[in-house]
Amino acid sequence: MEWDPHRWDKLESLEGSKDNGETIDYGFGMMNKSVSSQYPPFGAGRHRCVGENYAYAQLGAIIATFVLLLHIEQPGPKAPLSAPDNS
Repeated sequence: MEWDPHRWDKLESLEGSKDNGETIDYGFGMMNKSVSSQYPPFGAGRHRCVGENYAYAQLGAIIATFVLLLHIEQPGPKAPLSAPDNS
């Protein structure tokens, strides 16, 4: 790469190409549409986090365990439940 003292002279033409439909703003700043994860700390492209799938698997396991251990009771008097019809 050679030194180009006039590289910033073309800035106006580059700003017009920002809104070419290839980027989208999810609220965290502009990102390429090719980014499949909308969560920016996992990165994108070559710099994508290698532990992203592991983190999602861990979150799924934590949520599933929480739901299994959650006991929900009806407030007030308990109404009798009819037997399920499994025919």
